[in-house]
Amino acid sequence: MRNTISKTHLIIACALALVCFLCAPAAAQSQDTGQQQQQQQQETPDFSDDRIQKTAEAYTEITKIREEYQDEFSQAEDSEQAQELQTRINEKITDAIEQNDMSVEDYNEVITAAQTDEDLRADLLDRIREMRE
Repeated sequence: MRNTISKTHLIIACALALVCFLCAPAAAQSQDTGQQQQQQQQETPDFSDDRIQKTAEAYTEITKIREEYQDEFSQAEDSEQAQELQTRINEKITDAIEQNDMSVEDYNEVITAAQTDEDLRADLLDRIREMRE
C-alpha cells in the first residue's frame, strides 16, 4: 500500500512539474544554458512514437481525473477524508496509465525526460493539444 501511494505521488509530482514547467514564462538563454541543454538532450533516451503517444493519452486522462476530484479534494473535512480521497485518485491515475499499456515507471520516465528535452516536450505537448481539441 505504501509503495503504491509513493508511486502515485511520484506520478502526480511529475505531472504537476510538467504542467508548471509548461506554464512558466520563457526565459532568455545564455550560451552556457544552450550547451547544458544539448548535453541533457544527448543523455535523454529515444522513445518510440507509440510510447510518446501513450504517455500523451495517459497525461490527458490524468488531467481529467485531477480536474474531476479537485473540488472534492479541496473540500475534504479532515486529513483522513483527504487521505482516502487521495488514495482513490492515485488508484485512478495508476489505472489510467496502465490502460494505456504503460507501467507507472515508463510513464514517469517519459514525463521526466520531457522536462529537459525540448524536442520531446514539444512533441508531447503537440499530442496533448491535439487530444484536447
